[in-house]
Amino acid sequence: MRPFACCPSPAPSVLTGPAVLVAVLLLTATPADAEPSGRLFHTPEERQHLDRLLDNAASGRAQPERLDGIITRGDGRTTLILDGHPRPPAADLRPLDARSARILANDGQTHRLRVGERLPPLSVP
Repeated sequence: MRPFACCPSPAPSVLTGPAVLVAVLLLTATPADAEPSGRLFHTPEERQHLDRLLDNAASGRAQPERLDGIITRGDGRTTLILDGHPRPPAADLRPLDARSARILANDGQTHRLRVGERLPPLSVP
């Protein structure tokens, strides 16, 4: 009589020796040019767009939401009112005329806004 008759004997392993080694190598192998999986399913253009969004967010540059007004003084200098705060013209913010301005958004796109209009929300593909 066997000492532990109630317990069946373990089944023999199907993969042994070299077969196990080959299986492990195949499962862990990745192509040399593989990208991280977080960006794998985006086109190069979408990845550049995401990089621009992340760079702008990391720089701490707040994106204005609305153009409240444009003030032109007698000496010709202009001040733009964005979100209730005065700002001088800059590379990313230029008045076009007395009622509109061109604003470079954090997504890298330039928008023409009339006084009272808002920038469209940032979109991530």
